[in-house]
Amino acid sequence: MSGTHRWFIAGASGLLGVRLAGHLLRSGREVIAHHNRHPLPAGLDRFGFRWDLAADESWKQAIADLAPDVVVNCVGLTNVDQCETERDRAERLNSTLAGDIAAVSRSLGAHFVQISTDHLWTGEQAMVDETVPPDPINVYAETKAGGEREVQEADPDALIVRTNFFGPSLSWRQSFNAWLYEQLMQGHSVNAFTDVHFSPIASDLLSALIVELVDVGATGILHVAGSDRISKYDFAVRYAERAGFDTGLVRAGSVRNANLTAPRPKDMSLDCSKAAKRLGRPLPSFEDSLDALLGATQDAPTIPQRDTSFR
Repeated sequence: MSGTHRWFIAGASGLLGVRLAGHLLRSGREVIAHHNRHPLPAGLDRFGFRWDLAADESWKQAIADLAPDVVVNCVGLTNVDQCETERDRAERLNSTLAGDIAAVSRSLGAHFVQISTDHLWTGEQAMVDETVPPDPINVYAETKAGGEREVQEADPDALIVRTNFFGPSLSWRQSFNAWLYEQLMQGHSVNAFTDVHFSPIASDLLSALIVELVDVGATGILHVAGSDRISKYDFAVRYAERAGFDTGLVRAGSVRNANLTAPRPKDMSLDCSKAAKRLGRPLPSFEDSLDALLGATQDAPTIPQRDTSFR
């Protein structure tokens, strides 16, 4: 599908949606940036449309009229503890809406991309690959797994990207690494879990990989994350070191003592060899992601000055 030009991003005001939109615009693609409760950053707002996708179905015809080549769903309720107390909302945003958007995309002949999660299993197995069925232990994971099923039923040719990303913050949402930077900058000690592992990737690198996978026509479920399995503690220490902070401020902690509402899997690391084979190279290391993060613009992405809007 090389040359796909017009992309519709549902949830474009989120931590990934903003970075993906910026990458697309810099590469000369047209972007339709959907948002609802939260504003789009300056520059991206002129490509924006505001709809409440959960309120009514008028958006379906609106998307059809815009005729995108690619539809990416970044919408979701990602606060794990909030999902436990707001199950109905989590099911609507993470499951039902994903299927609805996929069905509209399918009817238009667009390539649909669902952004999923690495949170889908009990956490007893490291470096899980795509053949392992989801085995969720909280409502967030249940509803994201439900979203994958809804998408596959609505569009068997969809691309489902399971991932865990980090990157710059937004005005309304602080990212984990930005919180970490703020604490270390102020000389505060931070507790980081030694017993929770994952395989994170910088949002800018993930954005580029998503575009590349769409361009080569990838479909099905793919794990698209970092190539390194690290603990949350390792993340904090290595980030602190690269950013020039005192690594002694990072204290070893345990998720057992965190008093979280929802249970968390202790290992969310993903085997990304299938995506690596599809792309013909390994996925980025954690050092690659740190390089991308520390070299990134920390607020809104740079938007081309030329007007590529098709409105």
